[in-house]
This record gives sequence, C-alpha cells and structure tokens, in this order.
Amino acid sequence: MRTNQIGHVNVLWHSWHVPRFSFILWLASRGRLRTMDRIHHSSGAQQKCVLCDVHEESHNHLFFGCKLSAQIWLEVSARAQISWRQNSWPQAWSEFVESSRGQTKAKIKMRGLVLSATIYHIWRERNWRLHNQRFSCTKKIKEDIVNAIRERLRNLEERDGLGEDELRRWESFGWTGLMVGLAEPFSGPWASGAFFGASELLGLQFGLAGPL
Repeated sequence: MRTNQIGHVNVLWHSWHVPRFSFILWLASRGRLRTMDRIHHSSGAQQKCVLCDVHEESHNHLFFGCKLSAQIWLEVSARAQISWRQNSWPQAWSEFVESSRGQTKAKIKMRGLVLSATIYHIWRERNWRLHNQRFSCTKKIKEDIVNAIRERLRNLEERDGLGEDELRRWESFGWTGLMVGLAEPFSGPWASGAFFGASELLGLQFGLAGPL
C-alpha cells in the first residue's frame, strides 16, 4: 500500500471513527458526492449552493469555499487546534492527510473525527435544505458537530493518550475566546489575511467570499 493511501486510511478508518461520518468524508475525498456540478454537468445548467445561494455547488465550494461552511469549519477547527490552508478541496485534503503524519495516534484520530463530523453535518444540512426545505442556523449546525464529537469521545473504550484538556474543549458551546492555534494564513476565501483559529472575540473580520 502506498504511503499516501496509508495516511488516508489512518485519518478515515480509525478506532474512534463514526462509520457514517467517515463514509461521507471518504466519498468527499474522492470527489464522489453528488454535488450539483456533477449532477447537471451534461446539461450545462448551473445550480446554486443551497447553503449560500450565491455560487455554484461543487466539492471545492462546499469544502470550504462557501461562506456558511467556511464559518463552521473555521470555528470547529479552531476548537480542535487544527491548521488548515484553504486550497482546492483535493489539495486541502491531501495536505490535511500529509500534516497528520508524525503526530500521536490520539491527534490523528481526533483530526479525522473532527473533519469527518464537520463534512457529514455540512452535507446533511445541504440535503435537508435541498430535499426537505429544512433549514438550520449556523449556530445549530456547529452545536450538532460539537455534540457528535463529544458523545463519541465520551464513549471511547481506548483513549490512546487523549488528555483531559482535549476532552474539556468539547464540553461547552462557547464560540468566543477560542485558542489561537498555529497561525497559518489561509488562501482562497481567506486571502484577505485571516489566520487559523482567530475568534470573534478578537474582533477580526474574516472577509469570507461571497441525510443520509
């Protein structure tokens, strides 16, 4: 098995994974979710993203070029202290896997759990809006993600060195005062110079571009 394939497996299919979360992330990592650009490619029709109602829906847009999904991931990744440089989705995913190498088992599993939970809930919200006309606010989506991660961590049989400080990060819904992690500038929607982990409490303007 090639090294990059091993890295993907470690991030996706680990002992902490939630099957439905990892499955959706696996599809997304292969560009196989049925996004509007794929569904309507042959007809040439353009279909707007149901999350922002501005841009055409694609993997690149949903993860995380969309204003709504970008806000969610910015704050969830800050809570988890995950750095993320926004490139095209395939490149961002590849860099995410590569940056997991050499980290502890607990950190690799946590990174995989956090990203898969976020991707799953964004895709679920997209489907609810598209098929059921059911809309959740950004705060509710973030709370659902935190709830899912917290419940999974609480039910772990083996923590692999996961510390109490890591567990405490998921015990509340506070979205201000989040720790600033590795200050790595974003590109793409964050090209205005926002940094990873910055919270609303810091008064920064991010300048985001416009069920299973």
